[in-house]
Amino acid sequence: MTTPTETFRFMDLPTEVRDNIYHIILCSWPAPKSTWDEARKLAVVPDEPAVMHHRIHTGILLANCQIHRDATDVLLKGNLFVKVQMRASTNVRAVLVPKQVPIVSMTPSVVAAFKGYALTHSINMDADLLFPVAHLMILHRDLDLFCQAVSGDYIQACGPNPQHCITIHNPWETTSTPNYMKNIKNQERLLQPYREYLRGARSFKFQGNVVKPELARVVANEVKGEPIPDAEELLSDLLRQKALGKQYFDNRDSVNASEMWAKAAMHVFRMTSWNAWPRLIADAGRDLANNITEVYFQLNANLAANNLRVMQETAATDVELAGQYAGAVYSALEKASQASRKLGTDWQPSPDQEAKLCYRLAVAHRIADDNIDVAEQVINHAARHLPNDRAIQQEVQAIARWKARRG
Repeated sequence: MTTPTETFRFMDLPTEVRDNIYHIILCSWPAPKSTWDEARKLAVVPDEPAVMHHRIHTGILLANCQIHRDATDVLLKGNLFVKVQMRASTNVRAVLVPKQVPIVSMTPSVVAAFKGYALTHSINMDADLLFPVAHLMILHRDLDLFCQAVSGDYIQACGPNPQHCITIHNPWETTSTPNYMKNIKNQERLLQPYREYLRGARSFKFQGNVVKPELARVVANEVKGEPIPDAEELLSDLLRQKALGKQYFDNRDSVNASEMWAKAAMHVFRMTSWNAWPRLIADAGRDLANNITEVYFQLNANLAANNLRVMQETAATDVELAGQYAGAVYSALEKASQASRKLGTDWQPSPDQEAKLCYRLAVAHRIADDNIDVAEQVINHAARHLPNDRAIQQEVQAIARWKARRG
């Protein structure tokens, strides 16, 4: 035990112990937030990007030259900071919020001032240079989430060919392991999230002279290759997005509900054009494939219901404007009705599900003052399947009055 006049000889501790202390002080971050409450089986509606309001204690870097060199080495290896630069015509927050990608900083001056990045990922989603560039700092541990967030349908919505440019850096040159990033195994670990989670990106390249040329070629080819999805993971992800959209819908947030459901449905729609899709369906088995088909059906049916609610609310003040939403309702209902054909399965909607589709189609035609014969036909079909459904019976009467007014 030391006395008050004695000095604790930190440097006499074994190197492994000192490194563990550095890691606790410099590499402890909150765990990523989940958008799913497993206990309640509910999606949690996030409002803002998951900026980690947490500061690591870098004061130890100022102790002396030896500690600065050793602690910096741990800081850089334990965190593997990634700089992200994104140019897009839409709010970048829309990319980051659904997956709750943990962010160290979104402050441009902070992101620019830091010099310890292991990797820079630049994404150009729009050719128009007038759109601003968003600057982010994230951790490599969260690069998989980021890749999932910027892959798939959101990217397609922002531009036909988003361009990804990757640069590996070597901030270890002044540390105790200056050749750390020259090791190909470390480069492989650094780039692994792209190989797993950014498959299908058509424009993906490397720049700089740190990355091994052969590794760059192999990774770029893998990323550009067509992904082979996992059916169970796909179903799980679709269910979460469907539940999250319902949370928005129940909160009367039509915009975000529509965006969430549309992204999920479009993801499946695009996947059906891949060469790997028949293999996914075959490998999944009948039950799992039909479950995916039913969720795809429900996503489109929900989209129709959401747009229909907007139509009904708008019709009270502007009938002409309300009619403009009819096309979105018709499109969603058509995609729902063709779910099994599009996905290549034998799933069929239940009579109740079919009746609700018919009901929504009938309401849309009536509000838009469109095709009265179609409206009458489909609402009668719905009434035969669900004769005791109050909303359907009310719509039968509403269409009868509409027909009477037309003579």
